[in-house]
Amino acid sequence: WGYGREYESVAVEIVNRALDRGVNLIDTAEIYARGVTEAIVGRALEGRRDDAFVATKIWPVLPTADKTYEHGRLSSMRIGIDTIDLYQVHWPNPVVPVAKTMEGMKRLQDDGIIRHVGVSNFSASQWAEAEDALGEPVLSDQVLYSLVQRKPERGVLPYAQAHDRMVI
Repeated sequence: WGYGREYESVAVEIVNRALDRGVNLIDTAEIYARGVTEAIVGRALEGRRDDAFVATKIWPVLPTADKTYEHGRLSSMRIGIDTIDLYQVHWPNPVVPVAKTMEGMKRLQDDGIIRHVGVSNFSASQWAEAEDALGEPVLSDQVLYSLVQRKPERGVLPYAQAHDRMVI
């Protein structure tokens, strides 16, 4: 995001230090620095792939089945891993039906490019719709949740608890 290139080596060091200390979830997104962070995560994971559960997100500008598939493959290549552990839809798209996005996610799963499907910033009803469209569990919903931001307690958390899913 305009910090220059010198931060990239520091970022790799930070990721490796986190892995050394037992952090095992590495979460990024293709929109973060337009894919650069995915590449940085990939460099940090060289020789350490088994140390991390890797999550990334598709930026849902036009998340049709074909675009979702294409973006999943590109994220996998930028990170330099065969399989993304958790591929998430960054935001619901009001124009493209979630069924179309999930069709692409299913193809990515079938081809072994992603292990699990997740969503981000989805309401409980949108999460349920994504699961119905995928035909299997959507593992997680990454939402804004803190002591100040408690809205997920009214829908997302109860949904996750009732269906044995995760909230990130």
